[in-house]
Amino acid sequence: MKRLPLRDLQPALALLLSAFFLALVILPVPVIAARVSRATTASRVRIGVVRPALEQDVASALFSQQTAYLVELSKYTNWDFDIIELAPEEVGDALLAGQIDLAMPTELHIHDTEHFASSKPLALRDLIGLYSRPGDDRFQTADEDLAVLDGVRIGLAENRPDLLGPFEKFCQDNGLTVTPVSFPNDAEAHAALADGTIDLLLDAATASSEQESFVLALDSMPMGIAGLRQNSGLIGIIDDANDALMAQSPRFSELARQQFEDRTRRLVTHFTPAEQQLIESLPPLTVVLAQDDSDITLDREILSAVCKSAGISIDFLTAANASEARTMVEDGKADLLLDIYTPNSDTTGLYYTDPIYTQEYILVGRDGAYVPKKGAIATPSLQPSFIDAVRQRFPDWTVLPTPDEQHALAAVSNGRTNLALSSVVSMQATRNLILYPNLVLVPSPSRILIGTSLAISSREPRLLQSVFNKALLRLDPQEKERILLKNEIRTPPHFSLSYFVTFYPLQTGLLMGGILLLICLAIFLRTTLDRRRIAAAQHAALEAYKYKSQIDPLTGLYNKTATRELIEHYLLEPPAPGHCHAFLMMDLDHFKAANDLCGHDFGDEILISFAKSLRTIVRDRDLIGRFGGDEFVIFLKNCTREAIPRIAGDINRAATLVDERSRMTNPAAQAHPERPLITVSIGIAIPASTKESYEEIFRRADHAVYSVKENGRGDWAIYGEEHRN
Repeated sequence: MKRLPLRDLQPALALLLSAFFLALVILPVPVIAARVSRATTASRVRIGVVRPALEQDVASALFSQQTAYLVELSKYTNWDFDIIELAPEEVGDALLAGQIDLAMPTELHIHDTEHFASSKPLALRDLIGLYSRPGDDRFQTADEDLAVLDGVRIGLAENRPDLLGPFEKFCQDNGLTVTPVSFPNDAEAHAALADGTIDLLLDAATASSEQESFVLALDSMPMGIAGLRQNSGLIGIIDDANDALMAQSPRFSELARQQFEDRTRRLVTHFTPAEQQLIESLPPLTVVLAQDDSDITLDREILSAVCKSAGISIDFLTAANASEARTMVEDGKADLLLDIYTPNSDTTGLYYTDPIYTQEYILVGRDGAYVPKKGAIATPSLQPSFIDAVRQRFPDWTVLPTPDEQHALAAVSNGRTNLALSSVVSMQATRNLILYPNLVLVPSPSRILIGTSLAISSREPRLLQSVFNKALLRLDPQEKERILLKNEIRTPPHFSLSYFVTFYPLQTGLLMGGILLLICLAIFLRTTLDRRRIAAAQHAALEAYKYKSQIDPLTGLYNKTATRELIEHYLLEPPAPGHCHAFLMMDLDHFKAANDLCGHDFGDEILISFAKSLRTIVRDRDLIGRFGGDEFVIFLKNCTREAIPRIAGDINRAATLVDERSRMTNPAAQAHPERPLITVSIGIAIPASTKESYEEIFRRADHAVYSVKENGRGDWAIYGEEHRN
C-alpha cells in the first residue's frame, strides 16, 4: 500500500483534532441543559423530612436546622420546597409511590441500590444510638451507668460499616465488652430485637421506628438527601447546589456541624463505668469561693449546675481572697476552687478542668496618646491567677493590679499606666467610659479571652478531672447561657468615702462646698466647665451610635423611618437589564387576635421569629424593615421577575412554620389551642421607572395587600395581577 507523505495528512489531522475539541465542548451541553431543564421544570419539589427520635427540644432544634438548610439550597436550585414530615418507615414507600420526590436526612449508604440513590455528604448530621424493645426497662439507667451495657447482645445490619466503626470505638473508649450480632438487612435486625434474640439495636436517630425505644446516643455521622435512582438528576442538582453554597459560604458546613454538636454534645457524652463508680463513692466535696471575687454569685450558680450534671454533691465555704482560698485547698480544708489556669501559674497540687466559662476583655487607653510596645497595664482584679494570665498575654509589660475596673480606668486616666483591661460585658452594662471622656478603646489584634476553670486538689483521684470535664459537656447549653446572662450585670462596687473621693471628686467637693464660700465658687466654675466637656462627649457618643436610631429594638430590622429613607435612595438607582426592583408589604393575619389572647410575650416571640425567617429568605443586599406593629416590608434590589413569586411563596411558608413552632414550644400558645392561625398577606409593587415615588409604590403594594385579605388571606399578589390562578 502506498504511504502518504506526512504533509498530505496534516489537513486531515487538523480536521480530526478540531472535531475532537469541538466534541469536548459540545458533548457536556446536553447534560448541563438537561440538568438545568430539570431544575427549571421541577420548580416545586416535595421533600420528606424525618424528625429525629430524640427529646422534644433537641428534635425540634435539629428539625429547624434541616429545614433552614433547605432554604439555603433553594437559593441555588430555583425550587420551591414542600416539606412533608414522615415517619422513618414511611420514607421508602413514599418515594416509590411518588408521594415525595426526595427524602432527608438519609444515610449515605443506600441499602436498595436498585431503586434509591443518595447525594454526597451534605451539611446534615444524625446521631447514632442504641435502641431497645418498647417496654424493656433493663437499660433505662444506661445514660448514667454504662456498666449495664456490659455483655449485652447488640444487633446491626451487616452492610452498615458507617454504624459499626463508631460503635466499636465507643465500646473501646468506655471499656465495654458486648456481643455484636450482624444480620443481612435491617428488617431481620428489627425482627431479632422484637423476638428477644438481641438485647439492643444499633440504629440512626432518624431511622428508628415505633418498634424501637431510645436508650442513648453514642456518636454522629454525616447524612445526605435521597431519591429514586430514576430521578437521579434531582440528586445531581442537590449536589451542585451544595457545591455552590459551599463556594460562596465556605464556613457554612463547619458552622452547621458546630451547631449540631452544640445541641447534641450532652447526649453523646457518657461517664465510663469507672467514672460512674467514682461518682457514687464520693462524699460531698467542699468548694471554697473568694469573697473579694466580683463573680462570686456567678461562680456559685454555675458550679452548682456543673456538679448537678455530674451527680456530685458539694458544700460551699468562703475565704477572704483568692490566696486564702488556695491555701485552704492546700491545707485540706477544701477540695475544689475556681481559678484561672495558665502554663505559668503555680499548679502544684491541683488538677485543672476545661474552662467553665470565658470572659472577653478589651484594652482602654488615653485618647490621642501613643501606645508604646512596652509600658504599664492595669488589671481590674487582684486575683493572682488573673494577673498571671495578663502577664502571659503581655510578657513585656509591667502589670499593675487594681481592686476593680473603676480603679483600673482611673490609673490610665491619671497617667499611672498606659493601658487598662476592661470586661466587654461590664463595659456594655455600665458605660464606664462616660466618666472618663479622655479614654478610648484601643484596637487589639485579637480578642483577649480569660477562662475560669475548676481546680481540683491532688488528694482527689485524677479521674475526677475527666468526670468534671464530661459534666461540662453534659450541661444543658441553654441552662448555662441563662446563668451567664443573669449575672452579666455585676454587683455595684462597695461605696465608701475613698470611693467617692477617687471617682467623684466634683460631687465630694459639692458636699463640702458649704463650709467655705470660696471653695463653693471654685467648685461651681469647675462644674460648669466639666458639664460642657461631658455634653461634648455625650454629643460625640450620640453621633457614634446614631445608627441605632434606625433599628427596631424588638426585631433588629430597620424601623419605619430608616426604611423609607433607604428605599427612596434605592428607587433612584435603575435596575440592571432584565432585572427589576420589587417592594413587598407584609401584614401578619390574625396577629392582633392571637396577641390579645396569648399575651404580648407570645406576640413578641412571633415577630422576632418571623423577622429571623425573612433574613434567611432574601439576599444580604436586600432591605428588610418593620413598618410597625405586625407589618413588615422588603425591598428586593436587582432581582429577576421570576424570583419574586418564589420569594413570596417562601415568606408565606415561613409564617406558617413560625406559627407551627409556636404551637409546639410556646406555653401560652399551647394553653390556647383555639387561637386563630397566623399567616401573612403580601402585596407586591414593581416600580416601572426611577421616577416613581415612595408614596406611589407604597400605595400600590398596600392595595395589593387588601386584595389578598379580601380573597382569603395567607397569600400574595402583585399590584395589577391580584386575580391570579
